[in-house]
Amino acid sequence: ECEWIWLGNGYKVTGPNGESIILPAAGCRGCYGDVRGVGTYSHYRSSTPIDSDFAWDLYFDLSVVNVDNYGRCIGQSVRLVQ
Repeated sequence: ECEWIWLGNGYKVTGPNGESIILPAAGCRGCYGDVRGVGTYSHYRSSTPIDSDFAWDLYFDLSVVNVDNYGRCIGQSVRLVQ
């Protein structure tokens, strides 16, 4: 039910109550330490792990927003929301 507006380097997400949050396209750190995707896409990790190897992940880029499980070896962004 949220409105997602691409800002050129991330999304502004506005909920039905009018509150919004900015999610920068921060990229990620690969399993071997390489940094990739800054300004183009992002992985945000949920606080809910699936198991010792996988966690819930919000992935987005210019045309895709997806929630799926993803390997915990990559460095994903975390956005604290109260």
